[in-house]
Amino acid sequence: MNAVISNLGAEVIYSVDLLVVINGEVMNVLEESVEITSQDQGSLSFFIDDDMLASSNTIQLALTSVNGITDGDATNNTAIATADLEASFEDLTLYFLADDWPSETSWQLVDVGSGQILSEGDLGWGTDEYSEAVCVSSSACLMLYVFDSYGDGMCCAGGEGFFQVLNSNGEIIVHNDGDFGDEAVESFCAGDSGCQDLITLNFIADDWPLETSWLLLDVASGQILSEGGLGSGTVEYSEVVCVSSSTCQTLYVFDSWGDGMCCAGGEGYFQVFNSDGEIIVYNDGDFGEEAVESFCASDSACQILANVDIDPASSELASDGILTIQTVSTNNDFVYSIDGGQSFQSSNIFEGLEAGTYEVVVENGSGTCSYEETIVIAVCDFTDLEITIVHPYSVLTADGSITIAPLSEESSYLYSIDGGQNFEASGVFMNLPVGEYNIVVTDNLGPCMYEFERLLVPGGVVAVDDQASIAPVIRVFPNPTNNQLSIELVSTNILNQALQFVVFDRLGRVLETGSIAEGGTREIISLGRYAPGTYFVKCLGEGFEQNFKVIKM
Repeated sequence: MNAVISNLGAEVIYSVDLLVVINGEVMNVLEESVEITSQDQGSLSFFIDDDMLASSNTIQLALTSVNGITDGDATNNTAIATADLEASFEDLTLYFLADDWPSETSWQLVDVGSGQILSEGDLGWGTDEYSEAVCVSSSACLMLYVFDSYGDGMCCAGGEGFFQVLNSNGEIIVHNDGDFGDEAVESFCAGDSGCQDLITLNFIADDWPLETSWLLLDVASGQILSEGGLGSGTVEYSEVVCVSSSTCQTLYVFDSWGDGMCCAGGEGYFQVFNSDGEIIVYNDGDFGEEAVESFCASDSACQILANVDIDPASSELASDGILTIQTVSTNNDFVYSIDGGQSFQSSNIFEGLEAGTYEVVVENGSGTCSYEETIVIAVCDFTDLEITIVHPYSVLTADGSITIAPLSEESSYLYSIDGGQNFEASGVFMNLPVGEYNIVVTDNLGPCMYEFERLLVPGGVVAVDDQASIAPVIRVFPNPTNNQLSIELVSTNILNQALQFVVFDRLGRVLETGSIAEGGTREIISLGRYAPGTYFVKCLGEGFEQNFKVIKM
């Protein structure tokens, strides 16, 4: 049983004697140590294990002394309740693993139905861990409030603290990782089943982690299981969440800037692991303001996770589209199909494809797991463009401009000079100061995207015909290539320096570096030891930089 004692006097109550009378018979006299300040409440938990009737038991409690003396006002020292042995009870355990500042942590456990405080307290100096048993009705629903007086929770700035609630079978029914501010609130019922599954949310941040936040919901109840945001300087963040194996969840990940976690501002992504450490959700971070992933805690890693990279066709009649299927797994026994599983191949690259719809299927070697996705290869007839730049008069003026004009029939292009963060329908950008501009041109359907870099420097107008004096003309060929790749200076112009080049893979990892010496015209590199796929070549020198996409067959 639980007894709540209210101190209506002016002095602190340190000890009480409590007389327990069951059905008119004195059963026990409890001598208990407490600490209840003036106008506050304290609670006592005790067990009655004999001389109880099957039903309709009358239980009377009476305070016989307070702090070793008889209470001056005995009119409010008794309470009567009835209890039925047919009612069931649950022994809950509150467990706290302290951080480096345990005295900042306190708690309060409240019965939702009655508002009764069932437990409250705080961690003292030097506490490493603390547990407390609380007996409640198995039908009771409860609210556990955990407070941090400093406002930084129990994790992670000052140590790795957390708290849990366990049922009478020792199963975790509440788990909080301690990452909160002033207060954490957990709602649960005593009859809840144990934490049958632990899932792990894992975030690899992009270059702007503060833009990323998330919300994990239980689908059936709508309960928020986890929410938060990445902090400044975060590279990777993981959080363990306790769920029932029979439940399904929806994970919402938000980006406040609207460019996702990849790829304009870094190579971020997020994933969810099941209790066996297997990936059951993988999102490559390439979304806008919001990504939504639905899954169930019992999902198996048998679900193959994949991303399909699309290189569009150059026209409705051309057969030069490419699909590259990237699986997220350490296994390498997959087979691939783009006709709905009618035929499979071991290579993950499909070339020579016309514009149209393809049914992608990936299976493991045994055929027990599969991945399916409908992919559309669109047409990109973007062949060339003309960029006219007008340099600002000086570093103090904003009178430069960039004019972008595609040399094709289409008129659905969008233009950006900030790396794709903002797009405009017009390719004319006026009133620009000195600086470096990352130009991105795409069509409004998405399949075409090209990137260029231009540097505006003081010095007046530079016409299109004069641009040859700004940067050399560079060829990278053959493209696609089976092995060797040539980097050639077609026109060195006024280049009086070595040309540096770097080869990257799709994840931005540096694979090859080299240079064409001053006065030289060509260097040949080998991609033979790298897997088929998409690679990038960056050529740069003082005052210029050019980027090329290369397909390795």
